[in-house]
Amino acid sequence: MRIRVISQTFTDLWRNRDMMNPLKSGFYAVQLISHKLLRYMVPLILALTLISSVALSRSSFFFAAAVAAQVAFYGMATAAWMLERAGLKPSILAMPLYFVLANLASVIGFYKFVRGNRYAQWEPIRETR
Repeated sequence: MRIRVISQTFTDLWRNRDMMNPLKSGFYAVQLISHKLLRYMVPLILALTLISSVALSRSSFFFAAAVAAQVAFYGMATAAWMLERAGLKPSILAMPLYFVLANLASVIGFYKFVRGNRYAQWEPIRETR
């Protein structure tokens, strides 16, 4: 469901891209960019952070620690995923897993948007009285 929602959001943002122009829609454009577009760009930012931390880790203890923390976080998410696959509850490890899965959904949703996958619009059936 999350992938479908994100893909549809990218489609809507593309169709209404003029709404992201602050000269046309004012502060609403800033809200749209920060609350929709940037939120779904987090996986790109995370990947760039990891790559740059790895590159800088050889010359800085701070960046070496940052790489270790990032790898540990992704390791916890992987461990939680493996626990779930084994039928066990991941308890505290569920948070890293949810974070990684939500960002993975953003990547897949963007990929489906770029590929041109579109979803039919859902209309609820209303009962008349």
